[in-house]
Amino acid sequence: MEKISAEKLKEIIESHGRWLRNEPSGKRADLRSADLSGANLNGANLSGADLSGAYLRNADLSGADLSGAYLRNADLSGANLSGADLRNADLNGAKGIPDTSKQFNILEKLERTVEGYVCYKTFGDHRNSPESWVIEENSILNEFCDMNIFQTCSHGINVATLDWVKTNTRKQIWKCLIKFEWLVGACVPLENDGKFRTSRVQLICKVDR
Repeated sequence: MEKISAEKLKEIIESHGRWLRNEPSGKRADLRSADLSGANLNGANLSGADLSGAYLRNADLSGADLSGAYLRNADLSGANLSGADLRNADLNGAKGIPDTSKQFNILEKLERTVEGYVCYKTFGDHRNSPESWVIEENSILNEFCDMNIFQTCSHGINVATLDWVKTNTRKQIWKCLIKFEWLVGACVPLENDGKFRTSRVQLICKVDR
């Protein structure tokens, strides 16, 4: 397995950028089976690159554009994928990809009603609430939600299971509702322990600890 130096990697990424812009001097990045362990690929544009079988252990891929990239059988163990764009990437056989089952486990732990899913929230434990929020029964809260599933904590209305809220917060607990039509604006991080975020939620009532 060939170890790629930082200088050579920079050249390959720059050439790949020219290829993406259809410039004659550009060439698609061919990093098949390359040793990129610990490499700094923060913010790199490797859209459509061939990284099949690449060794990417502990590499910094935060913010990298890997959309449409070939990552079949690549080793991504320990890699920082925060903010990485993996849309339409070929991840068949890839190692180190976070377990997606945790995303769906949260929904299984939430009460489901005819309108949507029940979740819980507190206010003021970790940050101040926006001035536009009205904290009262039946109030509907709106907030921009970061849909990056690799980002555990980010912008949005952070809600959780009742057990998580009781364990990790101290303030008054509110019972909330995320209607089914609002789920498109909800993001469940791949790595989570019961907390997720959404763009819209309705406050139902206060609940006892």
